[in-house]
Amino acid sequence: MSDLDDLLLDRDVSGWLIYQLPDGREARADVDTRRPLHWTVDIPGRELVDGLTTEQVQALLRREAGR
Repeated sequence: MSDLDDLLLDRDVSGWLIYQLPDGREARADVDTRRPLHWTVDIPGRELVDGLTTEQVQALLRREAGR
């Protein structure tokens, strides 16, 4: 088992990703795996969105990039 697998089994991994949107804004997506996989997305000029699944985050960022 890899070190990453060990961390995921311990359910103690969190991190963040920055996405550059086509209009230059940077959207920040935070993930916390200490509970079931839990995403929070902060897009400048929009409300913070909390409690999303991975699929919902992908759809939100695609929608936002298309604006």
